[in-house]
Amino acid sequence: DRGSHEKEAIFDCIDKYDIPVSEKGSFEKHDITSVDPCFWACSFKTIGFLNSEGQYDPEVTHSRYKKEDLAFLGDVKLNKFEEIVVKCDEAMEKITGTDSKAECDRGLQLAKCYIEDMRTLILDDDSKK
Repeated sequence: DRGSHEKEAIFDCIDKYDIPVSEKGSFEKHDITSVDPCFWACSFKTIGFLNSEGQYDPEVTHSRYKKEDLAFLGDVKLNKFEEIVVKCDEAMEKITGTDSKAECDRGLQLAKCYIEDMRTLILDDDSKK
């Protein structure tokens, strides 16, 4: 089961970067920068968004988000989702280094895109506007 393997690998990243127990819920917190960017890189490597060399893999990333799985968002949010993906791809292209700092920068950028921006999109209640 891919999901349980990924969870286990992410917990390995939590241990590796010594993320305090209180921060294990950082996936729900609004401030992703409170966590070591290299933790994000480690985590995104486990699910394939970053390859083994720490480079962004848009093909794997995009394959994780299928339109039919996101139909619950509705057309307006689905369009915004696609905009986030395009902006994220563009942001990832700007991080060109091959060293560990660039890898960690990619991890933080992915967290911004796929955790922070997506959380905002999904939790944003258009009916309140």
